[in-house]
Amino acid sequence: MQCGIKAPNYVRAVKISNQTNSKVTVTSFFQSGEKINYEIPEQTTIDIEKGIDHGTYTTVDPIESIVAKNPSGMLQSIEFHPHGVEIHEYTLINKDNQLLFEKTQKDENL
Repeated sequence: MQCGIKAPNYVRAVKISNQTNSKVTVTSFFQSGEKINYEIPEQTTIDIEKGIDHGTYTTVDPIESIVAKNPSGMLQSIEFHPHGVEIHEYTLINKDNQLLFEKTQKDENL
């Protein structure tokens, strides 16, 4: 019989590089139920990470999914299924008239 604590599984942070020729809005959905919109100008990179302030300490608010939308209404989304504590890195591109996330780094487990 094994006893122990189950290892945490969540996405701690996401880095997104907008390599399109237009501004993109990325909405991040967090485990707490909060969603935050980020405006990413063309050829710009942002880091998404959120903490929860408990007064005397802070915890990570895991990212459950992200949705990107460009000015012409093209959408692209990613729902995460992590194995461990992960940091993801993506590049947003336009390809064949579609907005796409390209993974630029293998998931980094902390």
